[in-house]
Parts: sequence; structure tokens; C-alpha cells
Amino acid sequence: EITELLQLPSASAARILKRLCQRSYLSKNSDSGLYQIGSVIKKLVQKKKTSEMLLEAAADSLMNLRNQTSQTAILFYWNGQTWECLGKELDENSITMQEIGEIRVDIFNYPWSAFAYYQLRKEKRTLTFGIEVALENQLKKNLQLYKQDGFIIDSNKHLYRYTVPLFD
Repeated sequence: EITELLQLPSASAARILKRLCQRSYLSKNSDSGLYQIGSVIKKLVQKKKTSEMLLEAAADSLMNLRNQTSQTAILFYWNGQTWECLGKELDENSITMQEIGEIRVDIFNYPWSAFAYYQLRKEKRTLTFGIEVALENQLKKNLQLYKQDGFIIDSNKHLYRYTVPLFD
């Protein structure tokens, strides 16, 4: 069926399926010989469910934050390596550069970076990329503000943002 649907030679299809099984995207049932979803795909599906649950739980809070501050409220999820924008309540008078579903890898250029930095240090995980000394000093300053106030304020003439971790 697979070779017919994809119009591939059977050897090519077998090689691709074998690689997908090795990488746990698929698994092959030894009794029936049929392919089924592997553990990687199952984790992706579960992640989506977790994202939906987080957004559902935070929906009222996002709306209340937007209404109380007259600013856009955004919910990000940190998976230990990247940030994902799960949802936002857009205020018509404010701007936001993040889109729902957007993945951010440049985590140390945003006010929430102090939380990622704090979490990585707390877990004694090493960073796989270098941090400039000036940026590390700013992270430490933000971390002190967080420990003191429970949030971080990032402001300039164009932006005014509060950042608060939900895990704490």
C-alpha cells in the first residue's frame, strides 16, 4: 500500500520505513506486520494536549491581565530548550510580535530569559551555547528583580512588559 500510495520502489519504501522505526516515529507490529505510530509521534500528540490544557487553564487569567493592564497578555511554554507561544489576548492599543504557535530559540534576548537561566541553573544543566558577559550580567540583574519582586519589568520607549513564571 505504501509503495503504491507514494509511488516509490519497494526497496526505497522499506529503507524509509526502517529509518522511521529506528527513530521511533513508527513501530512495526511483529505479529501483524503493520506499522503504527511510534513513541515520538505519541509524545508530539501528548504535547499538543498539554498545550491545550495549559491554554484552557490560563484563558481567564490572560483575559483579566489584558483588561487590567490594557496591554496584550501572552502565554509561553518553556520546554527546557525553546519557548512556544500558546496563546494571547490582544489589546487593540498594544502590539505583539509573537504569533500563536511560534517557537522561539533566541531565549536570552527577552525578559523571560531570566526564568530559563534560573531553571537551567537550578537543574544544574549546562548551557549548550555561550552567553556574552553583558547579557549574563543583565540576566543576573533580572534574576535578582525576580527573586525580590516575583516578576521582571522590561521597558523602553516602545515596550512595557511584565514577565512572571507560572511554575513558581
